[in-house]
Amino acid sequence: MSNQENKSGKKGRGVAFVLGITIGAVTTYFLTTEEGKKWRKETSKRVGEFAKRLSKQAQEQFEQFAERVEVTTEAASEYLDNGNGATKSKPMQAVKSESPFQRGMQKAKNESDKRRQIIDEEIEDI
Repeated sequence: MSNQENKSGKKGRGVAFVLGITIGAVTTYFLTTEEGKKWRKETSKRVGEFAKRLSKQAQEQFEQFAERVEVTTEAASEYLDNGNGATKSKPMQAVKSESPFQRGMQKAKNESDKRRQIIDEEIEDI
């Protein structure tokens, strides 16, 4: 190893050491001082409020999407029932494709509910 590479390696380790000390000092400050405790409490409150707003918006968007799907499904069903170019097999295909879609929507809703519950539990632990 050349002398220049050796100096460069030492400089990098020195910077990493100083950075580690700084991060440790800041972390200790926020974990042990009253001001740090106050900051953590306020931050966790804000995170909780943000998570609730985000969850509410996601739920509203999901409900709007589900409503649009229902309206579209009803319109398609009416179109097929009125015989607008539909054969007897087409209504059956529409019914069959509706069921997997409904299952997919339910799966997405369940996953959203699970994630919301995990976030709520994390917030309660803070």
